Amino acid sequence: MYRPPKVKNLYDKYWQLAKVCEGKEKVEHDEEILLDHKPRYPRKSAEELKLIDDIIQRLEQVIEEDKREYLKATSSS
Repeated sequence: MYRPPKVKNLYDKYWQLAKVCEGKEKVEHDEEILLDHKPRYPRKSAEELKLIDDIIQRLEQVIEEDKREYLKATSSS
């Protein structure tokens, strides 16, 4: 199908703009969910936050230990 160059250019620019707007809308929506309190996402208690921090810290320790063991095993080979 033939499209005059101006129409093709307009079509391309429209879709380029639509993709940008869609991305901004998604980011704004994500920020709203993360920053704003929603009833279906109740705030975590201090106890839960401490537990999450402890779990993350322990996972990081395990990862570091595994890395050291792997490096030791590969260097001795």
